[in-house]
Amino acid sequence: MITLRLSVRFISSSAELNNVIAAHLQDDRLATAAAVFYAHPHHRNTTTWNLLISGYVRRGLPHVAEDLFDHMPQRDIVSWNAILAADRRFGDHFKAFLRFLHMLRLGIRPTGSTLATIIPASPPNAVPQLHSIVVHSGYESNTIICTALVGAYASSGDEPALRRAFEEIPHKNSVSWTAVINGYMQVSHTARARRAFEEMPEKTTVACTALITGYIANGYLAEARQSFDEAVNRNAVTWTAMVAGYLKNGCFVEALCLFFAAPRPNLFTYSAALTAAAGLCSLFCGKSIHARYVKSGLPPDAILVTALVDMYGKCGDADSAATAFGCAASDHASPATVAMWNALIAAMGRNGRAEAAVSMLRRMLSTELEPDSTTFVHVLSACAHAGLVEEGERIFGAMEREFGIKASKEHYGCMVDIYGRAGRKEEAEAVAMAMPAGPDAAAAVAAATAGAFVEVREEMKTGGYALMARVFGERGEWGRVREMKEKMEVTASEERKPRGLSWVLL
Repeated sequence: MITLRLSVRFISSSAELNNVIAAHLQDDRLATAAAVFYAHPHHRNTTTWNLLISGYVRRGLPHVAEDLFDHMPQRDIVSWNAILAADRRFGDHFKAFLRFLHMLRLGIRPTGSTLATIIPASPPNAVPQLHSIVVHSGYESNTIICTALVGAYASSGDEPALRRAFEEIPHKNSVSWTAVINGYMQVSHTARARRAFEEMPEKTTVACTALITGYIANGYLAEARQSFDEAVNRNAVTWTAMVAGYLKNGCFVEALCLFFAAPRPNLFTYSAALTAAAGLCSLFCGKSIHARYVKSGLPPDAILVTALVDMYGKCGDADSAATAFGCAASDHASPATVAMWNALIAAMGRNGRAEAAVSMLRRMLSTELEPDSTTFVHVLSACAHAGLVEEGERIFGAMEREFGIKASKEHYGCMVDIYGRAGRKEEAEAVAMAMPAGPDAAAAVAAATAGAFVEVREEMKTGGYALMARVFGERGEWGRVREMKEKMEVTASEERKPRGLSWVLL
């Protein structure tokens, strides 16, 4: 407060006002900078407005920055660059592109910074036009802008154009080489990406990681591992990329073996390893990863805690899942997220603690967090396994009425399962028929447990008919069993593939 009074008293020029605001922003005192800004309307100039806009963008408040931009009496190219960068940073690429077009119609010439910002945010069909603007503006030798063009052409799937854009860069740096490797991988030209990596004068860790992730994205896991083994300077990001690649392809054992060999895993590596342990339902591996994480001294992270709770839940240790959640939720620096609550509710329901799952939902609502669609899937699934019909009905009804979440086929499927397990045939059949796109295979099987039969609109595999036949057989409904077997035979004949033939050349 004393600082603010001194600022108000002694500021007598625009230059002094700008210096004071810049100092406050440098010390991360945005509120004080804003108070000084509004207290001196007569000393403001375009630089003053630009400083405050940039401050709000850095703080993650794009709407406030946009409001300031809209009320500026005069704008310069710095103002436009700041707001375009804000649009791109916060993911509103279409707004950024439209704003850029408006800027051009006002006769404002883009700078190199403008083009470097807007090219990655542009739609694919606009990239060649932006390329022509780059040439006409005299930036065809700018490495940063030309590298952005390489990435933009890759996003549009234009491999010849990205190759030409890269070849025309007069002074290629490591970022340019990494961009072309990423670009080739993005358009599935893995051989050219490998060739570019080998031609790269100085093979950086970032480029090597790009090569590995590119191979994984294109389904070449063996080549990714070979590139990983050949890498000289591997860091935590490189290890994480390879562990995540194994995880993506369901190779949980390989992912864990690689994780335990990692010298300095980061939070993302730990999260991937925990997910692999959950995939194997290996509580021993999960606890080992948890112990290593605790010893590492890394700060708690919402993604990691979510993976930790999920791992304990899938490995059958609901108490440890609740403990891991409780320790993280008590940390005021990183409060519990919706994903963390969802993982805990799922852990309770998966381990037969439906009442606890419902209780967790109530606790979540008391924190003023809004549940999402996944939250209700987990709670309704828990109610189905525990036979909590009335509780499931109440939650299903409140989902759209109180929280504005429209029921999806997963929610309807849970309700069919609830009624099916309770033997309530009419309700199970009615809910199945009320599904938005008609009953699916899972809903049909769930309804069959109550003796109901619903015609599935989607194609059902032979396994689905076999399961329904078994359910009807247990209920002694042999007419339904014969009907399911007939459908099985028809489906099996359609699924059956012709035998392979070999040609023997004499």
